[in-house]
Amino acid sequence: MARNLPSCPENIYRTCRLRAEYSSQQKAVEAFASAGFPISEGSLKDYERDRRIPTPQTVIKMAEIYGTPELKYLHCSESCPLGQQIAKIDPTIGVDDIYRTYFELIGAFNRVNHIQKKLHDVIADNDLKMDELPAMVDILEVLDQIAESSKEIRIWAERERTEKTDVDG
Repeated sequence: MARNLPSCPENIYRTCRLRAEYSSQQKAVEAFASAGFPISEGSLKDYERDRRIPTPQTVIKMAEIYGTPELKYLHCSESCPLGQQIAKIDPTIGVDDIYRTYFELIGAFNRVNHIQKKLHDVIADNDLKMDELPAMVDILEVLDQIAESSKEIRIWAERERTEKTDVDG
């Protein structure tokens, strides 16, 4: 019979700890202590069970120790009222295939010239008219794809840089 089953198995803090291959909270606590950022096992449990929200400094340290830079984005999109409004982030961020992200970005870039003309036409008179709304939806779709792909590439680069620093340092 399994014990200590998490009440929130899809919790972002738990997911990132497990991505980092810290199989237990105790092992994560030891990693925090060795990094000079002591944290209690009880605090980690509270974060992973959605009983408490970690401070931004704790999230930054978690992302660093776990090697999961996506945690910073996930935290903001789930725990911060502003982040919830402006950053709708998929929990799989940071685990996607970087080549798929690259090709999605290239596809968005290929549409840039087309939307550039549309954008010029829409904003030329400084007034968004009802008949221009479909064009604006197309423009925003391309811009959102570029932004999302950029975020994925940023996370990939940060993870790669961290791994190289850990190996070389």
